[in-house]
Amino acid sequence: MLELKMVTESYPHTLPLKDGRVTSDKVHLNFTEFKFAHEAFDDQVESQPYDVCEMAVGTFFQALDFKKPLRLLPVVCLGSFHHGSI
Repeated sequence: MLELKMVTESYPHTLPLKDGRVTSDKVHLNFTEFKFAHEAFDDQVESQPYDVCEMAVGTFFQALDFKKPLRLLPVVCLGSFHHGSI
């Protein structure tokens, strides 16, 4: 069975993966817990300790510019406008 280390926040649509309601006989996800996913961004960019890591697209593009060995999957975990005061 393939084991993957993964970081994502606990959203209503990711909780079934995290709490075991959704499973696979081919892949086992080992979640590393952070209160906020952005706490994992620096480590993921620098040393890639996780196989799958939620990441802001801006962080990914900066890492790409610095030739970091990351790949982007077109999966949106949380889409929102963070600048409501503008």
